[in-house]
Amino acid sequence: MQLEEVSGFAKFAALRNNIYRPEYLLPLKLGAMCLEQVSKLAARTRVYKITRPSVGFDLDPLLDTIVDLYDRD
Repeated sequence: MQLEEVSGFAKFAALRNNIYRPEYLLPLKLGAMCLEQVSKLAARTRVYKITRPSVGFDLDPLLDTIVDLYDRD
């Protein structure tokens, strides 16, 4: 398992790419507001990319890593 902190535009892009149901934003004219909120969130939070191994993955070490990151902040 690899852990990498994401920064800069990659952090904004990671958050933007994980918006739930983005297809509803444009018809409701919420696209600009949503991007503004993503930008504010990116400015005040840490984002990490976790790459899991393709073979032999164990959930417990992943959960321990996430808990350690949470406890750090």
